[in-house]
Amino acid sequence: MIKTAIDGSYVVALAYIDSTPIGFARIISDGVAYALLVDTMINPKFQRKGIGTKIVEQLIHYCKERKIFMMKLISSKEGKIFYQKIGFKSCSSDEPGMILNLTP
Repeated sequence: MIKTAIDGSYVVALAYIDSTPIGFARIISDGVAYALLVDTMINPKFQRKGIGTKIVEQLIHYCKERKIFMMKLISSKEGKIFYQKIGFKSCSSDEPGMILNLTP
């Protein structure tokens, strides 16, 4: 199931220490306008070291280079603070999730 999810993703970013994966996140996208950030996960032993931030920033950069103008995500309450620090804003109360406008 994990392989199918990764294979169906627009882009996947992984973090390794030596040859051991310690975190990843992936994007689902139409490749033109919208990107959905999903599955940002960091091994608990390596959390709060900037690894998740770096992974998400790389995915944002990747989408900006391809002129995708909107990135969305759905997050837990705890994750919301993490994503706000990166620049995501909460959507309106009638729309779930968070959003990041990628255009200047």
